Amino acid sequence: MIKNFSFYLLLIGQFMANLGDALYTITVVTLIYKLTGSATLATMIPIFRVIAQVFSGMITPFLIGKFRLKFILVN
Repeated sequence: MIKNFSFYLLLIGQFMANLGDALYTITVVTLIYKLTGSATLATMIPIFRVIAQVFSGMITPFLIGKFRLKFILVN
């Protein structure tokens, strides 16, 4: 019935990680909104997060090309 059991485990694990990530983001945004009362400040959290992901996604290939992977992961 299930030919790729390892793939399904990976798929379920990725789903759970994404769900946890979304719940964490919702929790932080809600906390910031309740503490400050500012919707503008609360919306900045996901915006800054996306900007950081885009920036790290652009710079990571250059770092991997310049340094050994072991050096990047250990240090």
